[in-house]
Amino acid sequence: MTNIKVDMELLKQLRATTGVGLSDCREALVESKNDLNKALEILKIKGLSKAMEKVNNAAVEGITKVLIDQNRAVIVELNCQTDFVANNLEFNNLLNQVLVTIIKAKPITTVAQALALPVSKTETLNDAITKAITKLGENIVLRRFKVVEKHNNEIFGSYVHTGGVRAGLVVLDGTKDSELAKNIAMQVVAMNPKFIDVSEIDPKYREKELAIAKEQVKDINKPKEIIDRMIEGKVNKALAELTINNQSYIKEPGITIKQYLNKNSATIKKIIRYEVGELI
Repeated sequence: MTNIKVDMELLKQLRATTGVGLSDCREALVESKNDLNKALEILKIKGLSKAMEKVNNAAVEGITKVLIDQNRAVIVELNCQTDFVANNLEFNNLLNQVLVTIIKAKPITTVAQALALPVSKTETLNDAITKAITKLGENIVLRRFKVVEKHNNEIFGSYVHTGGVRAGLVVLDGTKDSELAKNIAMQVVAMNPKFIDVSEIDPKYREKELAIAKEQVKDINKPKEIIDRMIEGKVNKALAELTINNQSYIKEPGITIKQYLNKNSATIKKIIRYEVGELI
C-alpha cells in the first residue's frame, strides 16, 4: 500500500486539464509520485484522456426523457454525436443516472449545478459523463433539464415519442386520471403548443402575427373596417393555434383540448416540451 500523499493542487489541475474522474486522477498522481506530466501520460495510456479529444465534437443526436417521483418530475435532454450511440445501452443507462441524480437532489436550475452533483463518494455526474465519453468514443453533453414540482391535488402526465426524439411533461389540476394526463402530454409532443391559453401569449408573438396578417391583406381592395376585421381574425386564429387549450384534440379532432378538459373537470397548469437538437 502506497504512502504517497497526493498534492491537492496537482489533483485539481489534472482534473481541470483532462476532465477525468477524481479517483482516476488521484491514482495517476500516486503512480507518478505527483509528477503532472507523467500523470497525464498514465491517463493517456489508460485511454481516459481520450474524453478530452471528444469534447469539441458536435453532439446533435441524443434522447430526451422524463422521470416522475411522487410530487417531483424532471425532463432531460442528453446529447451525443450519432443515433447509434443514442440507442446504445450504456448511453441510456447514463441518461437514467442523470435523471435519478437530478430528481433526488435539492432543487437546482443550471447544468453546471447538475454536473457537480455526486453520484458516489468520489465521483460527480460530470465524471460519469466523462467516463461514458471515453467508453463510447463520442462527445456527450447534458444539454438541459427542468425540474417540476406539483401539489398533492395535481397530477403529472408524460409522453415520450418513439426513440426519445421528443418528450412532453404536463401538470393537470382537478383530476387524478393518469390516462387523461398522458393524452395531454401526447398533444404537447405532437402539436408543439407554446402556451396554455391565449391570455398567456407573449406580446412579441402577437406583434409577429399582426405583421404577417397585414402583409397578407395589403393588396385587398376593401373598406378599412373590413380589412381590420380580416386582420383581427387572422391574428386570433394564428394565436389560438399556439395555445393547447384552443388546439383540436389529436385523438378526437371534432373537439378542442379545452372541451376535452372541461368534460373531465380538469385544467392544465404547466406544459413542457423538449425536442432533441432544437437548441443546437
